[in-house]
Amino acid sequence: MSFWDGQQWQAPSPAPQPNPRRSQLINWAASVALVGALATAMIPFAASASATGGPQLSMTPATGTAGSTISVSGQAFTAKSKVQLTWDGSTTGMPTGTVSGRGTFRVSVTVPKAATGSHTIEAVQLTTTTGKGAKASQLGAVLAAAVFTLTTASVASATPPPTPAPTATATPAPTATPAPTATATATPAPTATATPAPTATATPAPTATATATPAPTASPAVPQIFFGLGSQVENARNEPIAKNAPIELYTSWYNSPNDIGWMTDSYHQSIYQSIYGSGHAIHLVTWTELPETTLSTSYGTACGRAYPLSAGWADDMRKLAQAFAGPANGPTLYVTLFTEFQTYPCIDNAWNPNAATTNYYKALKDQFLVGLAIFHQYAPNAKVSLGWGGWQSRWNDPSTGAGTSMIPNFADVMTAADFVSFQAMAGDGNVSDIRNMTHILGAYGPVMIAHHMPDGDTNTQATVDATFSNDLHTLLTDSSVAALKADGLFAWSLMNDGPLTRSTSLYDFVQTAIRRYGKS
Repeated sequence: MSFWDGQQWQAPSPAPQPNPRRSQLINWAASVALVGALATAMIPFAASASATGGPQLSMTPATGTAGSTISVSGQAFTAKSKVQLTWDGSTTGMPTGTVSGRGTFRVSVTVPKAATGSHTIEAVQLTTTTGKGAKASQLGAVLAAAVFTLTTASVASATPPPTPAPTATATPAPTATPAPTATATATPAPTATATPAPTATATPAPTATATATPAPTASPAVPQIFFGLGSQVENARNEPIAKNAPIELYTSWYNSPNDIGWMTDSYHQSIYQSIYGSGHAIHLVTWTELPETTLSTSYGTACGRAYPLSAGWADDMRKLAQAFAGPANGPTLYVTLFTEFQTYPCIDNAWNPNAATTNYYKALKDQFLVGLAIFHQYAPNAKVSLGWGGWQSRWNDPSTGAGTSMIPNFADVMTAADFVSFQAMAGDGNVSDIRNMTHILGAYGPVMIAHHMPDGDTNTQATVDATFSNDLHTLLTDSSVAALKADGLFAWSLMNDGPLTRSTSLYDFVQTAIRRYGKS
């Protein structure tokens, strides 16, 4: 696995202290409302691409009826650009997509009414200009295209995610259930046998049997936690898994000051209020990868990213708090401040490798308390946490306060916070990280897995999907969820459902698991 050293990706070294990966670049939300649903599908399970390896479109499924829902994904597009999808050259009822920093986008679509047969779906370059408070959009070149076949039969994939889930996946997630049941049933058996011996009459025997009947009801209750989804709320709430399983919170990412404008505009504020109105919580994650530099702090010279320590950051947090605020007695606004903050100083993952790093962390803790107060003041429904990178428990170096030795240095701010959170994005698997970090951080308050998705910057899609599948199949069992909850876990947010849309079996498993363990 490659690691981010604060400047560039590096191959793993034999040194005992691992470096973290940089987080995946987060999808930027579209500033234009998604119109209707998208009739986007292509050749079965294939992608359309130029001969030179340019932008590609892929869709699932590639055939279906009018009104069915499909998922359209793009790869190798220009980062941070916007595209307009068209149906046979028309934009009517077709949505736009915003390309992530990794050149990808994905939207859900409802197939429009049209004649049966083949139809072309295209991704067209979209540019937006602003003038006198108004926005104008202009279509450019066709970047990629694919073919969708409209049939008269029912679409297997328009319904399958919801339908198979209750039946097919009822087996995988609840596999652990038979274990407690078998134990509960085995217990009364000896009781019924032992009773007749002392009594020596036939009368007590039936009584013992009748008493044993209620025993199975004493089996342990299924553990319940909140499940979340998203890199931006307006997209997350429309994903199939959000509509077919009890997803309770939708996540939005704030990546830099460039996001303030669109995240706080009236259109997005109306979305936030709509989500609260539907009884769902919102989760706001703040992150930055702006350049590291030498800084002056009240503790002395520090080295790290300047923006999180600036007065501008505090003002931006106030704007976000006001935009995301909901009623005090309504659904919660969960806030993860400084996610992966161990990468913010010039030297990562250690409290005291030098004075400049220690001074940076001390100043960052002060700034966290400022952010905590801001959200409490301007968003009455807000609960705030510090966001750890989930790799921190993989080693320990007391000499520099690295690895697990770093965590107690933040005990004061974690105790002051409303909850604690960490991410799980390791490309080589997150099972141990999730279990270890939940156990360690649970000592400071309720724990949230703020964003879970294996690293896609340095891994292929197939590797990401396989790692994610292993993470979820291993962790989403009765005994595992119960152990995590006992350690303090109360919420678990999946960064996106891309791997679920590419695997019906994984979708079915996760949907059933969320129905089993999710609070609703």
